[in-house]
Amino acid sequence: MSSPDTIEYELDTWRGRIYLLRIRGTPSYFDPDDFAVTVYYKDAATETHIEIARVDTAHDFTHFDRLFRNPPDKKPVEWDIWDAVDHFEENWPTYAKRYEENRT
Repeated sequence: MSSPDTIEYELDTWRGRIYLLRIRGTPSYFDPDDFAVTVYYKDAATETHIEIARVDTAHDFTHFDRLFRNPPDKKPVEWDIWDAVDHFEENWPTYAKRYEENRT
């Protein structure tokens, strides 16, 4: 199996946290067989990545892991990798706010 292509970039800062978008595609994010697009921030205290939302193809279907919910859930979606990127670039502040309301 090929190793995945991964790119990662900063979205913006919200309430003192820098949020990032990670895009992973196997074998390539240009034409992936499998993919994951994740919004997360780096927790300064623990130096861990805290994922707040993800779209991926795990579990044999494309789904939106709504990690900002309490409890988190999975919603089937008919998105490709770039649909997920567009969605998160536009909506990540809403998910950051919801995560904070539900998890902290």
